[in-house]
Amino acid sequence: MILRMVTIRIGGKKLSILLKRVGAQSSDIF
Repeated sequence: MILRMVTIRIGGKKLSILLKRVGAQSSDIF
């Protein structure tokens, strides 16, 4: 259970960073 929470938190951080990068690229394009 604890490991799952940690992995979800790490995954969420990675996803947020990826979304921010993609958002920045898309905003630059548009």
